[in-house]
Amino acid sequence: MKLLCIDYCGEDQINGFVEIEEESCYATFRAWPGKMAMIDARFSKENYRSYRHFVLISGKFSPHSFFLKHRIQIPSLDYELLAGLYRNIPALRTSE
Repeated sequence: MKLLCIDYCGEDQINGFVEIEEESCYATFRAWPGKMAMIDARFSKENYRSYRHFVLISGKFSPHSFFLKHRIQIPSLDYELLAGLYRNIPALRTSE
C-alpha cells in the first residue's frame, strides 16, 4: 500500500488517499486512534492513464487535497503511523 495524500489530520481522525497495489486501485480512507481504519471508496486504476491523471481528476473533486509526487510505501493504515508521517514529512502538510 502506498500513501498518496493526507487531506485531514486531527486528534481524532485522519483522512486521505492510498494506492492499493494488490487490488490495482486508488482509495480514500479514514483512520482513528485505537480503531481499525476504513476504506471508503475505491477507484480502479484502469480508469486513469497514470497516477498524475488520477491526481488531476481527484483534485477537481477534492480541491484541498495535496498529493505526494513520490508515494510512500506503508504497511498499514494505522493512525499513529500516519500521524507520525504527517508530523515528519513536510510535503504532507502543504495545505497548512
